[in-house]
Amino acid sequence: MLSRQLLSFSGRQLARKDVLGLHTSQLVRTISTKRLSPDQGTGLLDEQRSKRPSSPWHITLQPYAYTMGMSMTTRVSGAAMSVSFYAIFLSHVLGPMFGYTIDSTAMLETFHSLSDALQTAAKVLIAGPLSFHTLNGLRHLAWDRGYFMQLKSSYAAGYAVLASTVASTVALVLW
Repeated sequence: MLSRQLLSFSGRQLARKDVLGLHTSQLVRTISTKRLSPDQGTGLLDEQRSKRPSSPWHITLQPYAYTMGMSMTTRVSGAAMSVSFYAIFLSHVLGPMFGYTIDSTAMLETFHSLSDALQTAAKVLIAGPLSFHTLNGLRHLAWDRGYFMQLKSSYAAGYAVLASTVASTVALVLW
């Protein structure tokens, strides 16, 4: 804690009295500046920029692009499933207020009236995100426990999640 009393200034060293009255010293760095024309300033700035990488993506984030993409996809699939389930819930609750009778029987009858291709597509749209979100959530829980923290093992776990997602989606659609 230095007081505001300046005792002496000699070149590069500044001496002050602290709160208790003890002498302390602190090194001060002198900075030289010179005036540049706008063209010189732009040239200096361009020279400094040319020595830096064009984007931090190439250095810091690129190795983690796959795991980052998987995490974002998990969040998107979770949000999409939440919106879908809330829409179904609200249609059941609010439908009668608007003169619509939407219940599970009506939904099943509508589903069975679809062609086989549309039924399969609907099953994939439900089973795919559900499988991926669940399995990648388990991978995140493994990360919380300290497993698969190295980049190579994290990639391997990600590929295992994708393979398991495909297998479980096919199993759920064929069930």
